[in-house]
Amino acid sequence: MNDLLTHNPIEGQTLFNHWCWGLENSKIYSVRSLRVVLDENMLDEATRATIWAIQVPIKVNVFVWRLRPNRLPTRVNLEKRGMVLQDYKCVCCNVEEETVQHLLVDCGMAKELLAVTGFWAASLNFPLIINSTEDLFSQQPHPPRSKEKEASEVIARALLWTLWRFRNGLLFEGKVKTTQQLLMEVKEVAYNWIKSRSKWYRNCLWSDWFDNPAM
Repeated sequence: MNDLLTHNPIEGQTLFNHWCWGLENSKIYSVRSLRVVLDENMLDEATRATIWAIQVPIKVNVFVWRLRPNRLPTRVNLEKRGMVLQDYKCVCCNVEEETVQHLLVDCGMAKELLAVTGFWAASLNFPLIINSTEDLFSQQPHPPRSKEKEASEVIARALLWTLWRFRNGLLFEGKVKTTQQLLMEVKEVAYNWIKSRSKWYRNCLWSDWFDNPAM
């Protein structure tokens, strides 16, 4: 961040005693301008677009932003950073090494949760099978700014967020959950996010969402 500010300084205007944002012609700060610079300087070209979703909490957007360039603190990534652990196997299956790809895509629990989530959200053409987490963002056949695209993007983030929280709960607290319990969490967190932040779903009832997110 210091390097970014060095190359793109915030300009001070002492005459009016206020700060101006150097990344916008208007000199007014915007999240978008900062995100673009962070993407260009910190992400490779393949993962440059963060697709910041306004329908989900900031912490979830940050989670996805860290996920896409493979910067989540999985056991294998911690090993790459020089941390010595007793075990590098997946917390969920205890079979394969815990990479981001395995934990969120290839692990049996991830596959099961994706399958039941895809079945629930079939009316949104939500993918049932993916080869990488990027497929959840790229396989969106809906028009931009449509109700269906909004719901699909929220559900994709809720799915990944639920898997990550499940992994942490299992690792640090020993919390074991079934696929159906995790599916319920996906439905609940996605509903709470989209109902409070989306004009399309502002008046959506839980019972309607539970049965069919496309409503």
